[in-house]
Amino acid sequence: MDRPPYFLAHIPTYSAHISTYSAHLPTHSAYVSTYSAHVSTYSAHVPTYSVHSAHVPTYSAHVPTYSAHVPTHSAHVSTYSAHVSTYSAHVPTHSAYVSTYSSHVSTYSAHVPTYSAHIPTYSTHVLTYSAHVPTYFAHFPDH
Repeated sequence: MDRPPYFLAHIPTYSAHISTYSAHLPTHSAYVSTYSAHVSTYSAHVPTYSVHSAHVPTYSAHVPTYSAHVPTHSAHVSTYSAHVSTYSAHVPTHSAYVSTYSSHVSTYSAHVPTYSAHIPTYSTHVLTYSAHVPTYFAHFPDH
């Protein structure tokens, strides 16, 4: 059975379209491969994203608690800063006391040799006094 002339007339056009399409097939195939690779990569990450997504409500629930504690923490920091300021203000006074105490210790230490030198004399006087005690009591007859 003979083909109609109309169909035969369009064969070159169809052939040209088929050639053009065939020429584009490698490019389309490359796009499809790239797209498939991206889909595979994304699919591989979905479980990881899902795990993190499961934590989002937990994180969100902690945010109000954390926010509620911020004023308390700030108050503690302010109190601590106030104590540091008070302590710093007292440091010069404490330093002055330490200097005065050190001065007294130095003065006392300087007198120790003098005191030590007097101890033998004092001991001699004590012995002399002790020796006179019986004589002193002998002046008082027993009642």
